[in-house]
Amino acid sequence: MIGATYKIAAQYAGVGESSIMCWLEIARELQKKIDEGEKPRFSKYQKLVMEFSRRITEADNIDDINLLQVIDKAASSDPGWAEKRLRWKHRGAFEIATNIDLTTGGDKIQPTVIEIVKTYEQSLPPGKE
Repeated sequence: MIGATYKIAAQYAGVGESSIMCWLEIARELQKKIDEGEKPRFSKYQKLVMEFSRRITEADNIDDINLLQVIDKAASSDPGWAEKRLRWKHRGAFEIATNIDLTTGGDKIQPTVIEIVKTYEQSLPPGKE
């Protein structure tokens, strides 16, 4: 998947966006029954809808992984992206100083100071302060 919206994907496939949304809703309802312990006997149509939903989810996940790899590569050479990645990874658990001192080292810009301050020490288990 390349990150297309359902509308764009529907246009590409020659179906209405409402059809995609309907199929995904049917799949959610069927999955809910399975999660609640039911063992429904699927019709051929329902099996196709469940497979469609599985493939959409798989494509979304692959797209997310590909985008994360791009961000990870950028973070390895750019302190700004490294900070964004760290903030996202530890959402709310850390506060990162915004006054990053950058100095030049050859042709590269390298961070010399990145201060990380734990802001939620009370959430740490006893003895781990």
